[in-house]
Amino acid sequence: MKHLVYIHIIVIGFSALTAYFLFYNKNGIQNPFIEINKKNISKEEYEKALNNKPYYLDNNQFLDQFIEKEILIQEAIKNNLHQNEDFKIKIKSFYEKNLVQLLMEKKFEEFSNLEASEDLISKYKKFLSFKIKNCSLEEKDNEKFVDFKFVPNKVKYEFIFNEAREVRFTDENLNKKIYTLSEMPIIKEDVLSSKEIFEDLVYIKSTYLWNNWLNEIKAHAKISISEKLKESTK
Repeated sequence: MKHLVYIHIIVIGFSALTAYFLFYNKNGIQNPFIEINKKNISKEEYEKALNNKPYYLDNNQFLDQFIEKEILIQEAIKNNLHQNEDFKIKIKSFYEKNLVQLLMEKKFEEFSNLEASEDLISKYKKFLSFKIKNCSLEEKDNEKFVDFKFVPNKVKYEFIFNEAREVRFTDENLNKKIYTLSEMPIIKEDVLSSKEIFEDLVYIKSTYLWNNWLNEIKAHAKISISEKLKESTK
């Protein structure tokens, strides 16, 4: 499934060290699975790491890499690198990015619940066969016709799931537009499989619901911005 966001969020290269250090002091483990310089590692902890083993490593190579990483972490701590301000900033950044990543994955899974019905897929195919009339609210006489695939997702959602025939939409530049269904056929339409259409439908629905949910929680959030910052962003 295609995602935003795929707004999107990456795990920084430093993440292995930062994430590991967050849970580092675990020397109270009885019957350790691995012991490295008096640092005890449980069977559960090692198997969790093993579950994320890169495909190109066998188990022996992964174990060797795991031990090397632990030794390097211990050396870094001996040199007080964990007290470095840059390190603390990277931990904070890693934590925040991955927390948002987890939230997005959870909400997109929730929002992407959709039954792959033939009626819905047929409806989407029909939309792909005709152009959509597009005009500005300020210049209604200046009409343009665009392919359905180039219409904003919010507009697509309203046409497909709410069965609207006309949708008003304000773009990121605050231009107000009206999209209207038409019967002007597309000369050469895309041929998509049912699977591709369903993936598009899931993407349209999940991004629409995500944006609505995000706008709702932003509207209810208490936000105060200093006048100095407001001036600097003009």
